[in-house]
Amino acid sequence: MSRRELSDLYEFRARLEAFACELAAERAVASQLDELEQVAEAFEGATRLRDDSERIDRVQTTNEAFHQAMADATGNDFLSLVLATTRENPVALSSFRGFSRDELARSALFHRMIVSAVAERRGDRAGRLMTEHILQARDALVESYPMEDAS
Repeated sequence: MSRRELSDLYEFRARLEAFACELAAERAVASQLDELEQVAEAFEGATRLRDDSERIDRVQTTNEAFHQAMADATGNDFLSLVLATTRENPVALSSFRGFSRDELARSALFHRMIVSAVAERRGDRAGRLMTEHILQARDALVESYPMEDAS
């Protein structure tokens, strides 16, 4: 995958994830909001683990759980399916390997703010926060991604 393709994937994903937040703010029931809060908390805890290998594994697992819980809260199976395919890309799956502790902490903060906006039924705000969250991940990933061969 080229840097351009990676950037395109994340831009596409940012729009879909923002839409998911907007729908979740309209449709999520109490149990789904509770699950979102729990996985955001689990992600935050994972970012604080000392062991690098364990931290990366738990961050990836809890991040996937967060984004899947948001997709589930939309009640839109088609959107959930498309979002899952954008997250299953091998490059996306390994994206946290190059993140600093500060970048992980920022992601945890975004997860918390997004959940809060969804719980407050502020879909527009949740969508904007999710867009920024995904695009910041894109920027960090693209910056650390190997340059393509110019030939």
